[in-house]
Amino acid sequence: QVLATLIHLSFSKLLITSIDILVYTHVKTGSENTITVWYGDGSVVYLQDNEHFILFSIAIVTLVLFILPYIIIVTFGNYFLRWKHLHHFRSFIESFHGPYKHTLGYWFGVRILVVVYIYIVFTVL
Repeated sequence: QVLATLIHLSFSKLLITSIDILVYTHVKTGSENTITVWYGDGSVVYLQDNEHFILFSIAIVTLVLFILPYIIIVTFGNYFLRWKHLHHFRSFIESFHGPYKHTLGYWFGVRILVVVYIYIVFTVL
């Protein structure tokens, strides 16, 4: 349960950081010229600077390897428990779904999806 708590607490920070790195905006430089820049620092052209490209790559890897699997596990964990070859992860999955009835275990994942939606909306706005 301690591992599940640490993962859940770091989930929000990883999500916010990844979203901040991926968000861009358009800046008009002339009458018709626009440049796409990084929202976090307007002096960095989006994906043109080597440092930003490295940050962008790390954010994508974080989303693919940590954020998306976490969302899938907490949303569909009850279904994963039915597979016999995933019995090693049973205590980890049950730490998220334990407070819920067996048929309502997906509510924790739905709450996580709502949190992701709220973070994206407030970051982009």
